[in-house]
Amino acid sequence: MTTGTEVPQADRLDLVRRLVSAVSKGATSLPAAALGAHLAPRYAGYAAQAARQLGLLEMHPDGSLRASANALRLLATAEGSSEERRLLLDAFTASSTLSRLAAMVLAESPPSRTALADAIASGWPLSPATALRRATTLLTWRAYLLQEGEQLRFLGVDWDESSVDVTAEADESSVPSERLHGRVAVPPSAPVIEA
Repeated sequence: MTTGTEVPQADRLDLVRRLVSAVSKGATSLPAAALGAHLAPRYAGYAAQAARQLGLLEMHPDGSLRASANALRLLATAEGSSEERRLLLDAFTASSTLSRLAAMVLAESPPSRTALADAIASGWPLSPATALRRATTLLTWRAYLLQEGEQLRFLGVDWDESSVDVTAEADESSVPSERLHGRVAVPPSAPVIEA
Protein backbone atom coordinates (compact mmCIF):
# COMPACT_ATOMS: atom_id res chain seq x y z
CA MET A 1 0.00 0.00 0.00
CA THR A 2 1.24 3.48 -0.80
CA THR A 3 1.27 6.34 1.67
CA GLY A 4 0.44 10.01 1.31
CA THR A 5 4.00 10.94 2.21
CA GLU A 6 5.03 9.76 -1.23
CA VAL A 7 3.44 12.84 -2.81
CA PRO A 8 5.67 15.88 -2.17
CA GLN A 9 4.55 18.96 -0.29
CA ALA A 10 7.69 21.10 -0.73
CA ASP A 11 6.58 23.83 -3.14
CA ARG A 12 10.00 25.27 -3.84
CA LEU A 13 12.55 23.17 -5.66
CA ASP A 14 15.24 25.73 -4.78
CA LEU A 15 14.75 24.80 -1.11
CA VAL A 16 15.00 21.12 -2.00
CA ARG A 17 18.28 21.93 -3.72
CA ARG A 18 19.45 23.95 -0.70
CA LEU A 19 18.79 21.01 1.64
CA VAL A 20 20.53 18.56 -0.73
CA SER A 21 23.49 20.93 -0.85
CA ALA A 22 23.74 20.92 2.96
CA VAL A 23 23.78 17.11 2.94
CA SER A 24 26.44 17.06 0.21
CA LYS A 25 28.58 19.32 2.41
CA GLY A 26 28.52 16.84 5.28
CA ALA A 27 25.20 17.12 7.13
CA THR A 28 24.11 13.54 7.78
CA SER A 29 20.98 14.13 9.88
CA LEU A 30 17.85 16.07 9.09
CA PRO A 31 18.42 18.55 11.98
CA ALA A 32 21.98 19.23 10.76
CA ALA A 33 20.78 19.59 7.16
CA ALA A 34 18.03 21.97 8.32
CA LEU A 35 20.63 24.15 10.00
CA GLY A 36 22.99 24.00 7.03
CA ALA A 37 20.19 24.93 4.63
CA HIS A 38 18.77 27.62 6.96
CA LEU A 39 15.38 25.92 7.01
CA ALA A 40 13.02 25.33 9.89
CA PRO A 41 12.77 21.62 10.73
CA ARG A 42 9.25 21.24 9.35
CA TYR A 43 10.19 22.65 5.95
CA ALA A 44 13.46 20.76 5.92
CA GLY A 45 11.39 17.61 6.37
CA TYR A 46 9.24 18.55 3.36
CA ALA A 47 12.37 19.26 1.29
CA ALA A 48 14.02 15.98 2.36
CA GLN A 49 10.90 14.01 1.46
CA ALA A 50 10.78 15.65 -1.98
CA ALA A 51 14.51 15.06 -2.48
CA ARG A 52 14.06 11.36 -1.67
CA GLN A 53 11.18 11.10 -4.16
CA LEU A 54 13.37 12.76 -6.79
CA GLY A 55 16.24 10.37 -6.06
CA LEU A 56 18.49 13.15 -4.77
CA LEU A 57 18.83 11.91 -1.18
CA GLU A 58 19.34 8.43 0.15
CA MET A 59 18.42 7.47 3.69
CA HIS A 60 20.47 4.74 5.31
CA PRO A 61 19.01 2.22 7.81
CA ASP A 62 20.61 4.17 10.67
CA GLY A 63 18.66 7.27 9.54
CA SER A 64 21.64 9.11 8.12
CA LEU A 65 21.30 11.02 4.87
CA ARG A 66 23.55 10.94 1.82
CA ALA A 67 23.41 12.89 -1.43
CA SER A 68 23.00 10.63 -4.46
CA ALA A 69 25.05 10.76 -7.65
CA ASN A 70 22.10 12.56 -9.28
CA ALA A 71 22.21 15.14 -6.50
CA LEU A 72 25.87 15.83 -7.15
CA ARG A 73 25.13 16.29 -10.87
CA LEU A 74 22.32 18.70 -9.96
CA LEU A 75 24.55 20.69 -7.61
CA ALA A 76 27.13 21.05 -10.39
CA THR A 77 24.59 23.08 -12.40
CA ALA A 78 23.82 26.75 -11.93
CA GLU A 79 20.75 27.33 -9.78
CA GLY A 80 17.78 28.27 -11.95
CA SER A 81 19.51 27.20 -15.17
CA SER A 82 17.94 25.21 -17.96
CA GLU A 83 20.37 22.39 -17.13
CA GLU A 84 19.11 22.34 -13.53
CA ARG A 85 15.52 22.22 -14.75
CA ARG A 86 16.34 19.38 -17.18
CA LEU A 87 17.95 17.30 -14.42
CA LEU A 88 15.00 17.93 -12.09
CA LEU A 89 12.56 17.07 -14.88
CA ASP A 90 14.46 13.82 -15.54
CA ALA A 91 14.36 13.03 -11.81
CA PHE A 92 10.61 13.71 -11.72
CA THR A 93 9.85 11.39 -14.63
CA ALA A 94 12.24 8.68 -13.35
CA SER A 95 10.78 8.63 -9.82
CA SER A 96 8.92 5.40 -9.10
CA THR A 97 6.22 7.40 -7.34
CA LEU A 98 6.11 10.68 -9.23
CA SER A 99 6.28 9.03 -12.65
CA ARG A 100 2.73 7.81 -11.98
CA LEU A 101 1.62 11.46 -12.18
CA ALA A 102 4.17 12.74 -14.70
CA ALA A 103 2.04 12.38 -17.83
CA MET A 104 -0.75 14.40 -16.26
CA VAL A 105 1.44 17.01 -14.55
CA LEU A 106 3.70 17.53 -17.58
CA ALA A 107 1.04 17.35 -20.31
CA GLU A 108 1.03 20.02 -23.00
CA SER A 109 -1.75 21.82 -21.15
CA PRO A 110 -1.62 21.89 -17.36
CA PRO A 111 -4.30 19.91 -15.59
CA SER A 112 -6.72 21.70 -13.33
CA ARG A 113 -5.80 21.60 -9.68
CA THR A 114 -9.00 19.67 -8.98
CA ALA A 115 -8.35 17.05 -11.67
CA LEU A 116 -4.82 16.53 -10.40
CA ALA A 117 -6.06 16.32 -6.80
CA ASP A 118 -8.58 13.67 -7.87
CA ALA A 119 -5.78 11.65 -9.49
CA ILE A 120 -3.67 11.98 -6.35
CA ALA A 121 -6.57 11.00 -4.08
CA SER A 122 -7.30 7.94 -6.22
CA GLY A 123 -3.72 6.68 -5.87
CA TRP A 124 -2.85 7.65 -2.31
CA PRO A 125 -4.79 7.63 0.95
CA LEU A 126 -5.13 11.41 1.33
CA SER A 127 -8.03 13.62 2.31
CA PRO A 128 -9.47 15.82 -0.45
CA ALA A 129 -7.95 18.93 1.15
CA THR A 130 -4.51 17.33 1.39
CA ALA A 131 -4.74 16.07 -2.20
CA LEU A 132 -5.55 19.63 -3.33
CA ARG A 133 -2.54 20.93 -1.41
CA ARG A 134 -0.24 18.33 -2.99
CA ALA A 135 -1.70 19.12 -6.43
CA THR A 136 -0.75 22.75 -5.87
CA THR A 137 2.81 21.65 -5.12
CA LEU A 138 3.08 19.60 -8.30
CA LEU A 139 1.62 22.41 -10.41
CA THR A 140 4.19 24.77 -8.91
CA TRP A 141 6.91 22.30 -9.86
CA ARG A 142 5.44 22.06 -13.38
CA ALA A 143 5.62 25.83 -13.85
CA TYR A 144 9.27 25.86 -12.78
CA LEU A 145 10.36 22.74 -14.68
CA LEU A 146 8.68 23.76 -17.92
CA GLN A 147 9.78 27.39 -17.57
CA GLU A 148 6.24 28.69 -17.55
CA GLY A 149 7.29 31.45 -15.18
CA GLU A 150 9.58 32.19 -12.32
CA GLN A 151 9.16 30.15 -9.20
CA LEU A 152 7.60 32.52 -6.71
CA ARG A 153 9.27 32.91 -3.40
CA PHE A 154 7.02 33.42 -0.43
CA LEU A 155 8.36 35.35 2.49
CA GLY A 156 8.28 33.06 5.47
CA VAL A 157 7.72 29.85 3.52
CA ASP A 158 11.31 28.76 3.92
CA TRP A 159 11.42 30.11 7.45
CA ASP A 160 14.95 31.26 6.74
CA GLU A 161 16.97 31.14 9.90
CA SER A 162 20.00 32.98 8.50
CA SER A 163 20.87 34.37 11.92
CA VAL A 164 21.59 30.85 13.16
CA ASP A 165 25.23 29.81 13.54
CA VAL A 166 25.34 26.88 11.13
CA THR A 167 28.87 25.98 12.13
CA ALA A 168 27.67 24.89 15.57
CA GLU A 169 27.13 21.20 16.28
CA ALA A 170 23.58 20.34 15.30
CA ASP A 171 21.27 18.33 17.47
CA GLU A 172 17.53 18.37 18.04
CA SER A 173 17.79 21.00 20.79
CA SER A 174 19.80 23.41 18.63
CA VAL A 175 17.32 23.52 15.75
CA PRO A 176 15.58 26.93 15.70
CA SER A 177 11.86 27.18 16.06
CA GLU A 178 9.65 28.23 13.16
CA ARG A 179 8.81 31.87 12.77
CA LEU A 180 6.69 33.70 10.28
CA HIS A 181 8.00 36.72 8.37
CA GLY A 182 4.91 37.23 6.23
CA ARG A 183 3.16 35.58 3.31
CA VAL A 184 3.66 37.95 0.41
CA ALA A 185 4.64 36.47 -2.97
CA VAL A 186 7.51 38.25 -4.69
CA PRO A 187 9.61 37.29 -7.68
CA PRO A 188 13.13 36.07 -6.77
CA SER A 189 14.73 39.24 -8.13
CA ALA A 190 12.60 41.60 -6.06
CA PRO A 191 14.10 43.04 -2.89
CA VAL A 192 12.74 41.52 0.28
CA ILE A 193 11.39 44.09 2.67
CA GLU A 194 10.09 42.92 6.00
CA ALA A 195 7.52 45.00 7.84
